[in-house]
Amino acid sequence: MILVVDDDHAMVQTLSNVLTKEGYEVRSAHNGEEAYRHLLDQKCKGMILDMMMPGINGAGLLMLMASDGIRLPVIVMTSNPDFSEEELKQFPNVRMVLRKPFYTEDLFPLVRELMPKKLAS
Repeated sequence: MILVVDDDHAMVQTLSNVLTKEGYEVRSAHNGEEAYRHLLDQKCKGMILDMMMPGINGAGLLMLMASDGIRLPVIVMTSNPDFSEEELKQFPNVRMVLRKPFYTEDLFPLVRELMPKKLAS
């Protein structure tokens, strides 16, 4: 299962639809608190994470994952220029950073590489 986390409901819906069509099981969350509960599920194999959210934001969730030893690959998406790729990759789970806006087609090779196990056919 891939977890898609963003407070933008349209972005979550778009990514969820596209990934489901590609054969992935997808769950979604709209904030860090919600996402953390999904991360504890053994079926969770990776996450696509927005950085700017209310409550526990993306950086807070990444810090929580690191402190709790949750080791899942994360693709970060952000439009905020304050987050540099080098800075974000200091978090042990961050494998790739996508700058918003991006084409969903650009996401597929990253998902296949970092989260190759498809859970649905």
